[in-house]
Amino acid sequence: MNSLSVEEETIPEISSGEERLRRITLSWDKGDPEETASAEKVFTKYIRKGWLAFHVTSDNRNRQVFSFDPELGRVQLVPLVEGG
Repeated sequence: MNSLSVEEETIPEISSGEERLRRITLSWDKGDPEETASAEKVFTKYIRKGWLAFHVTSDNRNRQVFSFDPELGRVQLVPLVEGG
């Protein structure tokens, strides 16, 4: 069963004008090797583009993830935002 999920949503707190920054939630079945491999490909694609990855812990804290961990089952990907 394929339950790989890639959900995109606009981040209103940091979006302005026509530029819409988005957050991607990537979820996969940890017990499915094919789905895990697909999730790793999506993860790697966005990390190579400079996006940041976070895992939401059981106590609702964001922990930055630097490499794909198949045991997580869910990560959020956000673009790096330049400030000024």
